[in-house]
Amino acid sequence: MDSFAMFFGGILLIITLIFAYVVWQIFGGANHTINDDIARADEENVEDARETRRMMQILLPIVIAMFVLAILMLTGYYRYFNMVGVGVTAGGVLFTYISIIIRTSASRKNVRCTSRCTGRVTDHVEQEDSEGHISYHPVCSYTVNGNEYEFTSNYGGGERAIPPIGESIEIFYDPVMPKVAYSSFDRKTGTTLVRWFLAFGIPMTLIGLGILLRNSHLFMMIRAWIYVHMM
Repeated sequence: MDSFAMFFGGILLIITLIFAYVVWQIFGGANHTINDDIARADEENVEDARETRRMMQILLPIVIAMFVLAILMLTGYYRYFNMVGVGVTAGGVLFTYISIIIRTSASRKNVRCTSRCTGRVTDHVEQEDSEGHISYHPVCSYTVNGNEYEFTSNYGGGERAIPPIGESIEIFYDPVMPKVAYSSFDRKTGTTLVRWFLAFGIPMTLIGLGILLRNSHLFMMIRAWIYVHMM
């Protein structure tokens, strides 16, 4: 069991280091947006960057806890191993990681697409997943310097959940390469998805870490200290 815990500790350490690097990169990108003179002209973009920075700050204690747990496992100090705790922690980390991927993609687009214009929803594209669920994605068209561009949103939903055909919609595009763009619908939907994944990911990770550390020496020491000094 100890060797299995040490093996998992090594895997957890690698995941934690990658996780920490991604969080740091997103945090740095958000700071760049907030401090960049051009990006600051878009108040909505700046507010989005501030929210991103707050999310990364929330994730910091989780990264630290994962790192500490990995070190305890590798050194053999941690001897209590619980598969339920592993499963819950892994699920929480997965949800959190998905939210980070979505936020990273959105942050890159925010930094790149600094110009805006008014476009129009021209069509709905029907897409079916492997389980037969159908979703509809809005097709947006817009004009920049006399040239017309069109793209299909990465996000979809039911026909009532997406902008109707013919509706005007705000488009954010790259001034150097106008064909690179996204809509206000994409921005709003992406932010909602990030919040949902974090709402599940963070509590699951904390609960999983709590289960894993419940009978560890470290937990016993902390509980004894609290009992002596606070009770």
